[in-house]
Amino acid sequence: MKILEAVALTNFEVVNFLRSILVYDYLVEIAACNLTTENIDEFLEKSKTYVLAKAEMLNIINVRPSTAVEIFSPTWRARKHLCL
Repeated sequence: MKILEAVALTNFEVVNFLRSILVYDYLVEIAACNLTTENIDEFLEKSKTYVLAKAEMLNIINVRPSTAVEIFSPTWRARKHLCL
């Protein structure tokens, strides 16, 4: 899975990398443990219309906002992109 060509990783990628390390116990308690490659690919495809920066996409993947209010935190340009 190729998400971003950068040093930054999503929590999902970290979970997959650290499955055998103690940090895994913490990471499975956050939203990243429920993500799949397909979820991320679908999000990246659908988010192309909003012209989000790579860092904004990374934050949205990590935080997984489920309401319009929650998206304002990881994405400071959300009001402009999502016309909210």
